[in-house]
Amino acid sequence: MVSSLIEAEEDGERLNENELLAMIFLLLVAGYETTVYLIGNGMLALLEHPQQMDHLRQNPVLIKPAVEELLRYGSPLDWVRHWPGWKRRLRPVRCWIERPN
Repeated sequence: MVSSLIEAEEDGERLNENELLAMIFLLLVAGYETTVYLIGNGMLALLEHPQQMDHLRQNPVLIKPAVEELLRYGSPLDWVRHWPGWKRRLRPVRCWIERPN
């Protein structure tokens, strides 16, 4: 990825050293924080719902889909919107939903 950033060019211009270092720093920090918060939020959700943790312990085949669901349930990014995977017609009601993190 870093090699691609170094070689990236638009209208004959490339990223200067400061822009390149800033982008690399962003990639490193973003990847680290996202992973740390996903693990933390996921563990908190399972500790708050012990029946779900027991269900995962008894059915390890569900761990991979559980990780995907935990990513949606307790997103490590505050600005990520959560949308249902199916269409529903709801009457127009305004409500606030408190997120777990």
